[in-house]
Amino acid sequence: MESVTARHLGPLLVALALAAPGCTGDDATTAASATTSSTGATGSSTSATGSDATGSGSESSTGAIECDAVPDDVAALEACGLPSACGTLYDYANAGQSCVGPLEDGSPYNMNELCALDRLATRTPGLLRASWTCPDVVTDRYIYIVGDVAYVTSESGGPCFGCPCDWSSSWSSVQRCELRPAADFVACQEAADTASRVACMDPTMWFIACQDAPPACQP
Repeated sequence: MESVTARHLGPLLVALALAAPGCTGDDATTAASATTSSTGATGSSTSATGSDATGSGSESSTGAIECDAVPDDVAALEACGLPSACGTLYDYANAGQSCVGPLEDGSPYNMNELCALDRLATRTPGLLRASWTCPDVVTDRYIYIVGDVAYVTSESGGPCFGCPCDWSSSWSSVQRCELRPAADFVACQEAADTASRVACMDPTMWFIACQDAPPACQP
C-alpha cells in the first residue's frame, strides 16, 4: 500500500506554490490547527499520542532531520496493509468555505466519489483519503475501513518557512467509528440535488459514533 507520507508530496507542492510570501512558521501552524475539524472522528484537535510530525521533523540515528515522520498509531494502521481505494476525495467537511469542491457548483458525482460510496455501502476493506487544500493549509483525512467500523485520523499542515522541513503539521488522535447503515450510502449514490450530494461526501456524516481507540487491523 502506498504510504501516508508518500501521499503528502502532492498536497505539499500545491500548498507551497500557493503560499503567500512572508508566512511565518507560527502563522502556518495556527492556520493548520484552525482547520482541524472538531467533530468527533473527523479530525479531532487532540494530537495523536507520540506525534512528532512537526516542522522541526525528527532526528534520525544519523543526525538527519526526518520530515515525513508520522505518529506511531498511524504507522500501525499503515502496517495493516489495507489497499488504497478510489483515489483522492474532496473533503466536504469544510463545504461553503472559500475553497469550494466540485460538487458545490452542481456537478454530478465523479468516479472517485461513487467508488467511495460503494466501498462504504459494501464495507469493503480499504483506505479512503479525503483532502481539503487552500492557500497555506492542507488537511488530509484517512479512513481505514475494516468491516462495519473504520479507524479515522487526519493531518493538518502548512508551509513553515525557516523550519528544517519547510512544513508544519499536526495529527488528530486515531478514532474507532461505526459506519452508518449501508442503506444510507446506497441512498447517497442516488442523490439528485446538490445539497444532498455535498452532505453525502462530507466524511463527518459517514459515522454514527466515534471514540478514541488504539489502531487495529480488525473491527
